[in-house]
Amino acid sequence: EVFPIFSSLPHEQQMKIFEGCGEGVRKVVLATNIAETSLTINGIRYVIDCGLCKQRGFDPKTGIDSLLLTPISKAAARQRTGRAGREAPGLCYRLFPESAYHELYPSTVPEIQRCSLDHVVLQLKSIGVNDVLNFEYMSPPPTSALKTALVRLYALGGLDRKGKITDPVGKSMAALPLLPMFSKTILEAAKLRVLPHVLRTVAMLAEDSSSVFFSNENEQHKADAARMVFASSSGDHITLLNVYTAYEREKSDVKGWCRHHFISQKALKHAREVFDQLVGYCEGMGMAVPDYKDKSEEDEEIIGQVKRSFAAGFYLQAAIKQPNGSFVTVNAPQTVHMHPSSVLFTKKPECVLFTEVVLTTKLYMRDVLSIERTVLNECVPQFAASTLGDPL
Repeated sequence: EVFPIFSSLPHEQQMKIFEGCGEGVRKVVLATNIAETSLTINGIRYVIDCGLCKQRGFDPKTGIDSLLLTPISKAAARQRTGRAGREAPGLCYRLFPESAYHELYPSTVPEIQRCSLDHVVLQLKSIGVNDVLNFEYMSPPPTSALKTALVRLYALGGLDRKGKITDPVGKSMAALPLLPMFSKTILEAAKLRVLPHVLRTVAMLAEDSSSVFFSNENEQHKADAARMVFASSSGDHITLLNVYTAYEREKSDVKGWCRHHFISQKALKHAREVFDQLVGYCEGMGMAVPDYKDKSEEDEEIIGQVKRSFAAGFYLQAAIKQPNGSFVTVNAPQTVHMHPSSVLFTKKPECVLFTEVVLTTKLYMRDVLSIERTVLNECVPQFAASTLGDPL
């Protein structure tokens, strides 16, 4: 019997890996690095280590934060070996030569040296550290990444031309526990009076979008049909907002509703917690978060304002459709593709915003929102256009 295990798998399916198998049946567990530490599965005698994992990485040249397939570290390899023989003698088979093992990093590269530094730089500026390039970091990040963060924060209005944090925009962005692009989106939503909608959408985007919907081989067509109930032609953001709104309105049997629609109740509970926290932060900053249940989440005017809010925060991650069906990013042009899991995969609008990029066989955009080019042009500040170029 084969059992998958990964963090976004529904809890009841995760627990199946601990169940015993019948006599003469071999248990095979396919795991991400969630099983690397702190997880002991009874009866495991053999580990097959591919030597790879998915890690977040940031390219300062393109300004894109990506989920990349990268070699593990020696420390991670030892942890994976330790999964075998916890209860009895076992073996680990590494699918790479010993010479490759000796070339691995001793330990995992710290996030500050491989991820976007927008949030780090903004926080340092907010506490009075102005010279972020010469700050004494415990694990010094690349200078190119720090410079890119300064440019991006200036483009978002968080810093002025002298690199000082702006008031109120920059200080308000720093007060929110989010990446600056999300913080700017929320500030814009408050101006456009769609803060409740955007906060719910951001809370859902805090989840891995693949963790919200689940399915199995036997019921894939049912799961696809259930997802289409919430699908929006505007893209994944509004689809996730539709899911959250329907979840809030379900009062009688939430667990049954989630199961019927192939939606992870665990993911929605976490999104609710994130939403409540964001409401607390916003209200603490003097932004009112009114109830919106008397208005339809599919109201075209509301959707338009939600799009404008995300355009203000994510215009650096816009892409334009090409004649061959691919897309080219607006900032530091690079070819990207629509992820098959997106509700826009078959539609492919002329212009989109994306939350992140995943590298598998191609660079795929995930969490994609369609946006009109006119709206994007309206939302791009003149100072950003002069700094980053204006390919639109």
